[in-house]
Amino acid sequence: GIAGANYGTSGQVLTSGGAGAAVQWADAGGGAWEFLSSVSDPNTSTVDFTGLSTAYAAYKVHFNGCNINSNNTREMRCRIYLAGSLQTGNYYRHMMTYNGNGSNSTSGYGGAYSAISLSGAGDPSMGYNGELTFPMKLRTSGTDPSLQAFYGTCVSYSYGNTIRGFYEGSTSSLLTGIQFDSPDPYNITDGQFYLYGLKRS
Repeated sequence: GIAGANYGTSGQVLTSGGAGAAVQWADAGGGAWEFLSSVSDPNTSTVDFTGLSTAYAAYKVHFNGCNINSNNTREMRCRIYLAGSLQTGNYYRHMMTYNGNGSNSTSGYGGAYSAISLSGAGDPSMGYNGELTFPMKLRTSGTDPSLQAFYGTCVSYSYGNTIRGFYEGSTSSLLTGIQFDSPDPYNITDGQFYLYGLKRS
């Protein structure tokens, strides 16, 4: 296969055949994060990842070096699409743990917000860096269907946030998209965004 006789197919991995046996190509097993798409230095008002489905067990967006209007002091936020519709109401409920630069103090707060805030106190110099994970729920009806949860981190020069929570109005709708923007409003001009999906099998 090294000489080009067999390179397998896209997404496959090499597996061991044991002692004395040749390696073989095989489909990747479940539980692996698969790269899906990316956006670099967008210079647009929103960065959207849409078309999400329950084919994946979860989605994750990794972001780094992201600035608003090339100004590190402006706020960046994240919102979700449910059943194809962007959710803007005050139904994002979360706790955010804030760790100050050079300090071991930790505080938390909860409440209802119009977006998942990726900002914190202080100057977010050198951009926003982190990741957010969205586990995909399967049930939208019946007894006690689950809420759409989210969790992750956001780190910059002067603060670090651990973010976790849920969208209160999501019991009967599935997650179909993720959006990043700024309430200021200015464009997201710098940085990279990478979307991954967690394979079910």
